Amino acid sequence: MKILIRLLFVVIEPATLHATPIGTAVTNCAVGSFCNVPMKNLTGAIIASAGGGHILSYSSKMAWDNVNKKIYFVGSGHLECTKFITYTDATDTWTSVVPPWSPCPNPGDFFYHGYQHSTFDSVAQKYYVRRYGGGFADVYDVASGKWSVTSSNSQVGTQVNGGLEWFPDLGKILHFGDANGPYGELWAYTQNSNSWARLGLADTYNTGPYDQSAVYSPVHHNVVFGGGGTRDIYKVNAASVVSVVTPAPIIMNDSTPGGTIFTVDPISGNFLLIDAAGTIRELSFTNSAAGVWSTLSVKAPFVNASTGNGVYGVVATPLQAYGAVGFLVCGGVADCNGGGAPQFYIYKHQQGSGILIPAAPSAPKNLMVN
Repeated sequence: MKILIRLLFVVIEPATLHATPIGTAVTNCAVGSFCNVPMKNLTGAIIASAGGGHILSYSSKMAWDNVNKKIYFVGSGHLECTKFITYTDATDTWTSVVPPWSPCPNPGDFFYHGYQHSTFDSVAQKYYVRRYGGGFADVYDVASGKWSVTSSNSQVGTQVNGGLEWFPDLGKILHFGDANGPYGELWAYTQNSNSWARLGLADTYNTGPYDQSAVYSPVHHNVVFGGGGTRDIYKVNAASVVSVVTPAPIIMNDSTPGGTIFTVDPISGNFLLIDAAGTIRELSFTNSAAGVWSTLSVKAPFVNASTGNGVYGVVATPLQAYGAVGFLVCGGVADCNGGGAPQFYIYKHQQGSGILIPAAPSAPKNLMVN
C-alpha cells in the first residue's frame, strides 16, 4: 500500500506583505527603530470605557491572529464598561463592541482588566481571554462569531489575574499565576477534552500575587513565564519540561502603573522587557540555556502614555507575519496623556520577512491509496 499526501504550506508573498499600513510601516522602518503606523479609524472612541477611562488600563498584551492578520483585545476601565476590540489588517479597520457577558451600561463592581490575559490559537482560530478573577477563559470562535467558556479550575482562579499564552508546540493554552502564597503554578488547557492539567511542579515557582507574564517564542519554541512583582522567571519547552531562567535585571510587574511590558521579537525569538522609562532589555537563549540579558540602545517612544505612569496604557503583541512587534498606545480619553488619538507603533528589532503562517488543518488533497 502506498500513500501519497500533498502537504500545503501558507507562504507570505512580498506584494501581500506590504500592501497594508502595518506592512508599509515595517518595510520603511529601519532596523532597531520604532515607527508610527497611521490607521484610519483609530480614535479615542475605540478604547474609551464608559466613565471617562480607557480599556487599556491594567493591561500589557493583546492578541494577533497570524492567519487572518487581525488583532483582538478585551479590557475595561476601573469599574467601567468592558469592550471587545478588533483590528483587521486587510481593510485597516478597528471595531469596538460590548461582549455578551458584560453588564454594561451598568458595570457596578464588574472588572475585566486585560492584564496578560489575551492570546490567540491560530490553528483552531479561537481567541482566548481569561476572565478577571475567574478560573476560566472566555473564548471567541472566529468561524461562528460566538462566545463560549472553558472549564473552570480553582488554581487558575486563585488570584484575579495571571499570564495566558497559546503554546502551538503543545497545542495547549498555558496559564501562569499565583496559586499558593509566594508560589505560582503553570496550568495547560486542552480544547478537545475541555480540561486543565498542571505542568511542572506545585509550590516551586516564585511569584507575587499579581501581574504575571507568559510569552511564547516561535524561534526558541518555549514559553517564558513568571514575574508578578519579582525578578524570577522560568521557561517551559515543547517536551513540557520547566527550567529556571536567568533572573530579569529589574522587577517584572506587567500591566501595573509604573510597571513593565514583556513581549517577544518574532524574528530573533528573543524576549523584550520594557520598563517605565522606556528602556528595553533583551533576553536571548542563543548561547545559553538559562538565557542572557542585555540592554538595547533604543528606547520606547511612548513613555507616560497614561500621565506619569511609564508604559501603563500600552498593550503589545508580536506580529509574526510581519516580523515586528506591535503596540497600541493609549490616547483620546481623559486619563491618557496628551489628549490626542490613540496611536499604533511597530518595533523592528531585526530584519526579516515574517514566519510561516500556521494554517488550520484540512482534509488532505490528492490522496492516493494503492
